[in-house]
Amino acid sequence: MGRDLGLDGVVDHFTLSGDETGWLRNKTGATRLGFAVQLKFLAWRGRFPRMRLELPPDAVEHVAKQVGVAASELGFYDFTSRAAKRHRSELRDLTGWHECSKTDLVKLVSHLVDVIWHDERREEQVRAELLRQMRVDLIEPPTAAQITTIIRSALHQADERAVAEVAARLARVQDCPRRLDALVFTDPTGEATEQGDGAAVDGDAQEEDEDDTESVLSDIKSHPGNVSLNSLLDEIKKLKQVRAVGVPAKAFTGIGVQVVGAWRARTSAASPSHLRRFDDPVRHVLLAALLFQRQREITDTLVELLNSTVHRINARAEKKVTEAFVAEFTKVRGKSGLLGKIATASLGAPDGSVRSVVFPAAGGEKTLKDLVAEMKATNAEFARNKREVFKSSYSNHYRSGLMKLLEVLDFCSSNDQHKPVMRLPGPAREAALQGDLGDRRRQVAQPRRRPARRLRDPPRGVLRQAQQAARRQGLHRPAEGRDARRARRPGHQTAEAPVGHDQRQEPQRRDQVHRARAAEGAEEPAQAQKGDPQEVGHLL
Repeated sequence: MGRDLGLDGVVDHFTLSGDETGWLRNKTGATRLGFAVQLKFLAWRGRFPRMRLELPPDAVEHVAKQVGVAASELGFYDFTSRAAKRHRSELRDLTGWHECSKTDLVKLVSHLVDVIWHDERREEQVRAELLRQMRVDLIEPPTAAQITTIIRSALHQADERAVAEVAARLARVQDCPRRLDALVFTDPTGEATEQGDGAAVDGDAQEEDEDDTESVLSDIKSHPGNVSLNSLLDEIKKLKQVRAVGVPAKAFTGIGVQVVGAWRARTSAASPSHLRRFDDPVRHVLLAALLFQRQREITDTLVELLNSTVHRINARAEKKVTEAFVAEFTKVRGKSGLLGKIATASLGAPDGSVRSVVFPAAGGEKTLKDLVAEMKATNAEFARNKREVFKSSYSNHYRSGLMKLLEVLDFCSSNDQHKPVMRLPGPAREAALQGDLGDRRRQVAQPRRRPARRLRDPPRGVLRQAQQAARRQGLHRPAEGRDARRARRPGHQTAEAPVGHDQRQEPQRRDQVHRARAAEGAEEPAQAQKGDPQEVGHLL
């Protein structure tokens, strides 16, 4: 027997209506109960029960009470008998359900194609949609083999429809199909070489062209290596090769990620010789799907390589400076007594040389060198040396790759202060990309306030240079727009109500400021600068 449905399920699915009770007027005993059970099971599951074991026991009890027959009488009802088949035929006429015909199969496949062609390729989801539509159209499900045939036919036709749609979009872009064919063909035009004039194709040259074609496609498929400048340059080269094909960004609009991913997987697993065997529309769509997803992946890889490269430069600079400091550092003990000895010796022989007077008093030249090395081993000195090594690594090795990276990637900013810089016109941005950072290191990469952060973040230094180039060309932001953006920033302090300002202490602070100005002379700017900027700023 099947599982119990529970009270709610039994009442919802196995309660007879008035009209349904009228259909039982000429039936008695097991026939009456079997007819009623088949009727409610059809409305519940969309098909007739094949055997008694599919029926929930509590549902049989509920139906038996409604028709006035004992539930045990159902054991005398044979669901495979001619009487049961006659009952099913009668129920079809009464309820409108019918068996699946060839016409229904065609309509169901067409419906599935319309629903799934753009974003669904999972058989489980297609099967669920098929059964739902059968229930809506009051169609009894066919055999399991027929359902599998319907699903596979729908998936095949849906893929063909999606391929035709994307291929039509690619064909509307000038020379895009030809550039796609160039990835797998040595002769993208497909024109055969004439043999009549004695112009034979050189076998070695043809093989070399095929190797070059396969190498380009294999390079696009390949994944990046370890973090290095060469890996960064290789990924930039791949991105340029992908963009050179010119696959339109809207070629796969409306096509699901699963569908594009399946096409890309087929292309990744196929060699150029296998791709040549496909029809032109299929080959173009498969190659375009590969390039479409690889362009996004390579872009993400470049960003990760940029972050990893900056981290690597910083880590190597820190390691190099640490090793140098450890090698030179020797703790000098008794510095106070050493200072006293040097002072006594210097006063005793003020006209003597350092080597003859100071060195013997200090214990030798090595002691003074260790003392100097110990004094240099401070946080400020460590940070300065680290910045020098970082700057040297970036300028001499990584700068060329960074410039090429800025040429192929478009950086955006969510900060209102940097958005106008990112929207600069071509000349200003070109000046920023092609400018000499070495000659302007002090203005661009080493601002006075935050030198370490600018050195560790070269792209933001380039943005500062673009801003300076825009100012030299007379480009600026409107004052009213700039003030409006600043006013919309969260946490912006206005002159009337600064953040953290207590209005209740306003009179006391004003009196304190006036007394301070009267005592010290408020007319001197130097004296005014010594006050608290927050206390004075809201009064000015």
